[in-house]
Amino acid sequence: NAAQSEGTSTSNAGIVVKDIAINGQMAASGTGLVNCVWFAYSSDCYCLNVHVYNMKGANSCGIRSFGGARNRYFNCTATNGDYIGFSIAGATQWEIDSCFATSNANNGIDCGVGASQGRVVNCESTLNGGNGFNPDTCSNIQVLGGNFSSNTYAGIAVTNTQVNVSIVGARCAANTQYGIWVNNASTLVTISACLVLSNVLS
Repeated sequence: NAAQSEGTSTSNAGIVVKDIAINGQMAASGTGLVNCVWFAYSSDCYCLNVHVYNMKGANSCGIRSFGGARNRYFNCTATNGDYIGFSIAGATQWEIDSCFATSNANNGIDCGVGASQGRVVNCESTLNGGNGFNPDTCSNIQVLGGNFSSNTYAGIAVTNTQVNVSIVGARCAANTQYGIWVNNASTLVTISACLVLSNVLS
């Protein structure tokens, strides 16, 4: 699929990527989409102990899933990228578990384009130039535990008509804007047992 766009990629299944590090510093820069790990229309895929860093180029992502279902990321790291650390778009039944997104130029973890039935579990997303986690245009999303602190915008930003978002036990501290920001007609948002402190905007 590497030579295809996200609109024309063929489907794949059962791909496992594990125990590797990818340095994206030699990737082409400019306006293209540059991802270190990219699952397009792929299902039942698994990333384990994958560490990506220095992602270069506008719209680049460290680890991205577009379409597909039941993809899981465990103990992976995306750091020092020009755009987003972990990106989920249009996928269902996905999980990001015990992963780290740090020092990326935009959101540490981002999901959108109708992504649904996803879980962000015990992740750390800090020191990013955007939000720690932004579930943009998503539904049926769970955030369980984790640390979303010291980001330039919000720790967790629920701001684009999301439906059924649950945030339990998250730590959101010392963000330049809000700890947890809910806005723009989001519905069925539940926040419980979270630690939200020392953010610039309350």
